[in-house]
Amino acid sequence: MTFRLLWALLFTAMGICTVVDQFGLAAILSPGLAHAQEAASPAPPVPPTPKKEEEQPDQAFMEVRRLKEQIILLQNKGKLGFFKVVPCSSVKGFGVYAPIEPGGKASDLHLYFEPANVSTLVSEGRYVIDCSVDVFVYDDKGQVIGGKAGVLSIRRVTRSPVLDLFFDVRIPLKRPKKDHIVVKTVLHDNIKNASAVKSFKIQSGAKKPLPREV
Repeated sequence: MTFRLLWALLFTAMGICTVVDQFGLAAILSPGLAHAQEAASPAPPVPPTPKKEEEQPDQAFMEVRRLKEQIILLQNKGKLGFFKVVPCSSVKGFGVYAPIEPGGKASDLHLYFEPANVSTLVSEGRYVIDCSVDVFVYDDKGQVIGGKAGVLSIRRVTRSPVLDLFFDVRIPLKRPKKDHIVVKTVLHDNIKNASAVKSFKIQSGAKKPLPREV
């Protein structure tokens, strides 16, 4: 035992490390190998990065969403019709249009529409609108001078509901209007399986050429 101790002291003085196992046998390690053994030791575990919580929509957003869903339910149950049909010279957007000038003659007819209670089909997070429009134009003698069935077809698939629906139609006329013309419009809702009809007269030379029910 004394001999082994002397050997250990000798190697320590020479810069060589000794490791004694459980049986008293000494393993001789050079300084470089000792450092390599220390580097090979497993590193302490890294704590997991906490997950960032997803931002939840605020109460106002959820309330607006519920109101939109209620509007869709009311429109789907409501009677199909026309809220507004206006002869105009141009259309820029929802509620933005220029009515035709009093007494003006035109070779075509431009109509702005706002339908009422068009149905919306909700399926797998998508909102579907499917409808079409017929327009017929008659002169003062009852002859057809413009328009046709299915002059406009509207099918929209969106990720959010379309609550302010509008559309416009330009109808070429066979000849300029003289005294007055009669316009008949028909709206078909393919989801609700219903139709609505609106007819009105446009008087030539009137101070305010707004449509009159006929």
